[in-house]
Amino acid sequence: MHNLIGRVQLVANRYGAQEDLWIRVLSPEGRLLATFSPEEDRSVSDWRRVHGIEAALTGRVAAGVAPGVASADVRVYDAQPIISRGRQIGDVRVSRTLSALRRPAPHTVAMVSAQLEV
Repeated sequence: MHNLIGRVQLVANRYGAQEDLWIRVLSPEGRLLATFSPEEDRSVSDWRRVHGIEAALTGRVAAGVAPGVASADVRVYDAQPIISRGRQIGDVRVSRTLSALRRPAPHTVAMVSAQLEV
């Protein structure tokens, strides 16, 4: 499990830094495993209340527009379960500010999920 968490943090840092994204990876129980923004995320006490997380924790994909996790800026988010060998091993939520959408970006959620599959 420790190796998986290290790999998760590496992926969150790599894609977050390259594409101006906020990436959070949670356990199937909703515990934060990795984040691109640890300072911002310290203020979150219940990740299930963050837009999209509850859906991902129950195996569904969610996307929408919502305020930032710990900021007032509006962001577009995508949250989905991470499935490996037929079972859910976690969840990933990727968000981006609306102003950052003006810059092109590849399908990051799919890339992050693929990097985390075991």
